[in-house]
Amino acid sequence: MTSYPSLATPSGYTYDPGHLLKTETDPRGNVAGTTIYDAAGRLQSVTDAAGNTTQYAYDIANRKTTTTNPDTGVEEVISDANGNVLSRKDGLNRVTTFTYDTKNNLLTETNALNQTTTNTYDANGFKTSVKNALNETSSTVFNAYGGPTSVTNPLNFTQSVTYDATYNINTISDALGQVAQFSWNSHGQPLTMKDARGNTSQYQYDAYGNRTSYTDPEGHTTLSTYNSFGQKLSETDPRGNTTTYTYDDLGHVLTMTNADGKTTTYEYDANGNKTAEVDALSRRTTFEYDAKNRLTKTTYPDLTYTETTYDFRDKPLTLRDQGGRITKNIYDKAGQLTSVTYAFGTADAGTVSYTYDDAGRKLAETDERNHTTTSAYDAAGRVLSVTNALGKVTSFTYDAAGRKKTQTDANNHTTTYDYDGRGRLVTTTYPDTKTVTHTYDGLGVRLTTTDQENRTTTWTYDKASRLRQVTDALSQLTTYGYDAAGNKVSQTDANSHTTNYEYDKLNRRTKRTLPLGQSETFTYDAVGNMATRKDFNGKTTTFGYDSLNRLLSKTPDASFAASPITFTHTATGKRQSMSDPSGTTNYTYDARDRLLIKATPQGTLSYSYDATGNLSSLSSSNTNGASVSYDWDAVNRLLAVVDHRLPLGHNTTSYSYDSARNVVTVTYPHGLTSALAYDGLNRMKSINAYEYEIGPLGNPQSATEPNGRKLSWTYDGVHRLKSETISSDPRGKNGSVDYTFDAVGNRLSQDSTLPGILTGALTYDANDQLSTEQQDNNGNIIQSGSRNFAYDFENQLKSMSSGAVALQYDADGNLVEKTVGGVITRYLVDDLNPTGYAQVVEESIGIGATRRYALGLQRISQEQLVNGAWISTFYGYDGFGSVRILTDSAGAVTDSYDYDAWGNAISLTGFTSNSYLYRGEQYDSDLNLYYLRARWYNPVTGRFLSIDPAEGMRADPRTIHRYIYAGGDPIGKVDPTGKDFIDRAMLVGVFLVTYKIPERVVVLAEKVCRSWKWVDVVLTVSNAVEANNGNPVPGTPKDINDAVKNFCKAMGY
Repeated sequence: MTSYPSLATPSGYTYDPGHLLKTETDPRGNVAGTTIYDAAGRLQSVTDAAGNTTQYAYDIANRKTTTTNPDTGVEEVISDANGNVLSRKDGLNRVTTFTYDTKNNLLTETNALNQTTTNTYDANGFKTSVKNALNETSSTVFNAYGGPTSVTNPLNFTQSVTYDATYNINTISDALGQVAQFSWNSHGQPLTMKDARGNTSQYQYDAYGNRTSYTDPEGHTTLSTYNSFGQKLSETDPRGNTTTYTYDDLGHVLTMTNADGKTTTYEYDANGNKTAEVDALSRRTTFEYDAKNRLTKTTYPDLTYTETTYDFRDKPLTLRDQGGRITKNIYDKAGQLTSVTYAFGTADAGTVSYTYDDAGRKLAETDERNHTTTSAYDAAGRVLSVTNALGKVTSFTYDAAGRKKTQTDANNHTTTYDYDGRGRLVTTTYPDTKTVTHTYDGLGVRLTTTDQENRTTTWTYDKASRLRQVTDALSQLTTYGYDAAGNKVSQTDANSHTTNYEYDKLNRRTKRTLPLGQSETFTYDAVGNMATRKDFNGKTTTFGYDSLNRLLSKTPDASFAASPITFTHTATGKRQSMSDPSGTTNYTYDARDRLLIKATPQGTLSYSYDATGNLSSLSSSNTNGASVSYDWDAVNRLLAVVDHRLPLGHNTTSYSYDSARNVVTVTYPHGLTSALAYDGLNRMKSINAYEYEIGPLGNPQSATEPNGRKLSWTYDGVHRLKSETISSDPRGKNGSVDYTFDAVGNRLSQDSTLPGILTGALTYDANDQLSTEQQDNNGNIIQSGSRNFAYDFENQLKSMSSGAVALQYDADGNLVEKTVGGVITRYLVDDLNPTGYAQVVEESIGIGATRRYALGLQRISQEQLVNGAWISTFYGYDGFGSVRILTDSAGAVTDSYDYDAWGNAISLTGFTSNSYLYRGEQYDSDLNLYYLRARWYNPVTGRFLSIDPAEGMRADPRTIHRYIYAGGDPIGKVDPTGKDFIDRAMLVGVFLVTYKIPERVVVLAEKVCRSWKWVDVVLTVSNAVEANNGNPVPGTPKDINDAVKNFCKAMGY
């Protein structure tokens, strides 16, 4: 007998007089289960470690076994003489039946809806075909060793496999070409894998079969070492950075030390459950388990904790969050979730419920307001239609391979999808018959996309599938470089200007250097939080965090002589307080963590909600402050906004919608109505007699306005605005403006005959900074013409012209105060309104509100105090969301506004004080700039004053420009945040579907099974998501994978 004193206590067992196992006691001392048998030695009852008892009864004559579960649900199984299950009835009396051939192979499976799946087999018992309830058949051909040699899907697309002399996979191919080719060592481990592009990965192993190196197709090698038990001791990435591991005697990881020398430690109980994790800052998180080894409690370093209870099926019954609120789940007797109650036991509790069909598919979901959405399915279990709570239907069709073929919205507009043999989306055809097409390489990585206007973007990748080059429709190139670990180290734009990046041993960015040489640097604490950021001006901001890595403070560089910004948090991680230069803001929440009170230095906002979480009301604590309530329909669309500061009966704005959720009317409190119409792609084509012609891509091409004014626009090959022409303007403001751009979108010239818009040429430096303006090293414009600008430590515009205009922000970057000529205007900002963006709801000078706003889907109205009286003004919009008219409480037009494409005022009438103009955004007449939250925008140049805080997406070079508004397309796009431009509401999106990596690849015979497992491993491409623009990279073909899994299961692998 060998003793292992350091190992855990072994399990203990007891037996009944018949020598049958009665109890098992685990190493923690818990009785894992108690079993009772009948006189024949059959199971009579099993009681698990949590005390749940399952009982069994037998009908020998009818070969029926009845199981009574702990929830009293009864299940029945009837078997044939060979032990094959003939029928299975679940706890809801739903019966599934089975038939077999003479070799006990499953022939048919029929569910409770009488939908049958049928199988066939060859002489060796290998499943050769599967036919679903719609008679869609997949077939497989096998070799003598049980390895699939071909798999044909219901669309007759065949994937083939060849094997070497020792039955390892040699090649995988299909009608589109070779998917992969392998070589193997004598132990059945892959030595090389050549992918569909012809690029080869290499693998090496130690004498015990542990993989010691992986070299990707670019020649970058990852190394691993192991101990004698096969446990990984270290892993060294291609840059030479090593992570090390230690283990206890049972093989549990005890420590993980990263390449920076920081160690995380782990502790375990006798059953091997992880009981504690201590991070590199010695902060301890602990875990507790019940007698069935289910995680029941997690205690965090701040001593808050979460708890979970379970039913006998190990499904969660209750979940307690760190604030003590309970979510309660209820299941039916088949184990299907039938309801979830949030904030259980509180006044804020809300329940969502579910029903299912006899095949176990979700039929209906009923929300907290008792509004129900239903789904219908075909016989193969695919969703055919979704009917919302108002009875509006979205429907789907599929091809025989189960891929979505069409989608028809509730307005009966149909979009069609076509795929190649590998299931990759190649064509999307929209309701107007215009198409978007894609091509792919052998790995399923997207190579080109051709849009509705036949403009093609091309992506090029290196051998490791990392994006190297983007070629736009004008053949302009953006390129990227990477280090051996896949970190982006360079970005060269279409003007050949390069930004460089550096990284630490943990592959965290430590430095960014702009084309002109300015650098910013970053440091991190022991657990990876950013500790400091030294900006391009050499100013250092320091960050502090709590024990749960939540931001506590931002301390400016001493040269700013500014106080730190600080935060506190609730137990559940919601912000509890925020202190910044404007003062302290406190937050209060309900039991579902919905904001109830936001008490700011500019005033207190109070909120209420309906049962589903829609905002029901907003009110301000300020004298004469805003007071608004909201009503929502059964599908959570805004129906009405009631401004309680307006006269009763004349205070409601109402919305109506078509079946596809498009707004069709907006009726204002003074009785005027806006009417909207849409094309077949649900793109707005008219509003308030503003009529638009929409191009194939969704960009407006021309417009006719109510006063007869006509506009037309043209675009270049990458959708930047090329020209704007205005004619038939009743005020005579006619003319045109033509633009030219450099390769990255900087405006090089504008040739104008439009009154008020200048003609001129522009030049830029390598940082894309306009040469006629002066910038600091952070890229902020500090001088433009006669104006001088200054910024705070977060690059927010702080003042103009030596303090003639002074601005103050809260810690969220919201403008909350402006001082001009000694007069202070305070802005009360609401970020929960229906527009989806932070908006000013009140302005105040002195005590009490002097101007207030009602917000719906757009800004509805302003009420301003004029000579002691409140005057109401209502906003009228065009199809771009720009304010074009103001009307008074009687509906009469008081003011009108015309703009060029970039927001420059062309003509104005009226004298109403109003700051909300182009795209409905806030214009500051003292600065002559638009405030777009993260940055200020200058419509004269079409550029922002500061570098974009968002770096953009590599796959779309338009998004990486530092200054340009809306990617150079102010007609088709908007940028309400100052960080990311988006398509306007009238534009349609493009959906991409790709071929996904299967989870496991196996085949029947042991040798073949082993090689198939390695096929799956080696087909996983590093950095796949990034390289494929966010889309999964394909691995082994799915049909072969399915066949492999079936056979491995049959053979017990």
